[in-house]
Amino acid sequence: MPMSESYCLFQRRLSRGGIIYGTLFLVSAIASGLAILIPGYRAWAAVLFLSGFVCGMGAWHVGGRQRTAWKVRTNPRVVYWAHLTGTRTFGGLSAKLLTAELGSLVVHLRDGSQLDIDLPPKDLEEILAWLKEENPFLRCGPYDGPDTAQQGGETP
Repeated sequence: MPMSESYCLFQRRLSRGGIIYGTLFLVSAIASGLAILIPGYRAWAAVLFLSGFVCGMGAWHVGGRQRTAWKVRTNPRVVYWAHLTGTRTFGGLSAKLLTAELGSLVVHLRDGSQLDIDLPPKDLEEILAWLKEENPFLRCGPYDGPDTAQQGGETP
């Protein structure tokens, strides 16, 4: 099964986030430098520096998620466990009633990292089907649940 269109959509979202945060970081850094040089605008330099720091941290975070997504895409066998989230409550309603709108897929990698994939339920099902096909040892659902006990255990 080739890489699903859903996963490519998720990759584009991450790439777009990295471009936006990176651009905002550069603009803030340049504007902060100019504000330091212009008398009377030094207070703005501090604000621009802090906004540049926040945008830089956002770019770093999105870049880490992008690297993790790339690991999963190139080698799906690094994923050992995948589960859907949906335990939040909003206004007293259980998220299980609203899973179609609120759920996301969390995949856990063997290197200790994890990746949250927020897409519509149909796209999440495509990604999960692709992962199951490419990785027969993938655990799905609760980690210690009855579904994992029947699958046979660890990879060789």
